[in-house]
Amino acid sequence: MEDAAAVGDVLGYARVSTRDQKSPAQTMRREEAGAIKVFTDVRSGKSMDRPGLAGELIFHVFGAIAHFERRLIVECTKDGIAAERERGERPTRRPLDPDMVQAALKLVEAGLSPTKVASQLGLGWSTVYREVAAANINRNA
Repeated sequence: MEDAAAVGDVLGYARVSTRDQKSPAQTMRREEAGAIKVFTDVRSGKSMDRPGLAGELIFHVFGAIAHFERRLIVECTKDGIAAERERGERPTRRPLDPDMVQAALKLVEAGLSPTKVASQLGLGWSTVYREVAAANINRNA
């Protein structure tokens, strides 16, 4: 998504009803308002089929929202780590519940796949695979 709009950039949308109508005035007004890109459709107002709006524009809007949300997650994570350090704590992952690990190993020994076990117990699949390998459980038997 190399040409996706950055957060804060303005996107525009212009629609005209027929091919005889032109959208340069609409496009010009949107560009004057600061739009970095204007998406257009030549469709009736009652038509729900608007490729400019439902296609590329929505793709860019969702991309910008995802980028913004990811930045918020990173910022909150950094704030949480800084708060732990201020309290004199060492930021680490939660320790695994030994009972949960034993339950996962028993389910794998019973024939369930590590991926299904992870899903059922709410563990990461890589965690279950790592614990199965550490316990030397032969899953092919």
